[in-house]
Amino acid sequence: MQMFDNLINNVRYVLSGLIGLYVAWHAFRDYRKKDYVGFVIGVAIGVFILLLLMWPEILNLFSEFGKALFQ
Repeated sequence: MQMFDNLINNVRYVLSGLIGLYVAWHAFRDYRKKDYVGFVIGVAIGVFILLLLMWPEILNLFSEFGKALFQ
C-alpha cells in the first residue's frame, strides 16, 4: 500500500509541475503580447490548479510550522 501511495504522490508532483510549466508559458506569451488581462488570468488559474494539487503538502507544512511556533 505504501508503494501505491508513493506512486500517487509522484504522479501528482509530476502533473503539478507540467501544469505549472504549461500555464507559466501561456502567461509569459500573453505578457509578451501586452495582453495583461490574459496574463493575470493565466497566473490566477495556474496558482489555483497548483494549490488544488498540492494542498496536502501545504497543510502539512503549516501544521509543522504551527507546532514549531507554539511549542
